[in-house]
Amino acid sequence: MTEKQLNGKISALPQHIQAVVTRSLNKRKKQILDLNKGQLLAGEDSMGKEFGDYKSASWVRKRKKKGLQTGYIDLKFDGNFQKNMFVDISGAGIKIGSKDDKTEQLVHHWGDDIFGLSQENLDALTEEIATDLANDLKTYFT
Repeated sequence: MTEKQLNGKISALPQHIQAVVTRSLNKRKKQILDLNKGQLLAGEDSMGKEFGDYKSASWVRKRKKKGLQTGYIDLKFDGNFQKNMFVDISGAGIKIGSKDDKTEQLVHHWGDDIFGLSQENLDALTEEIATDLANDLKTYFT
């Protein structure tokens, strides 16, 4: 590789890295959603804060009738909130949300942290992205 070619690659590196990271995230959209949903089903937001227990006996009866767990709040009743969750990937980063009608109400009550990844899940995802990036850079400079 000539000096001119090398310098061209170096100057294009920031855009190339962004493209690789975006591609890596896009191929992991389902994984990101599954991780976020798993946190919710475990009764925690992305900061590890527990939602707490059901206080209403009638709500517990409704959940039991549907065959749902009643030990803690998991933001799942009819399944539409989680079924309508999405991940948008852009140069600015990741946006996790849901197109369900209850989303605004759930965010108002439980906070924006219902969307996102715990530090543990984020660390695992970051490790995978770093591997993709390292593998790509090896071929980028050859």
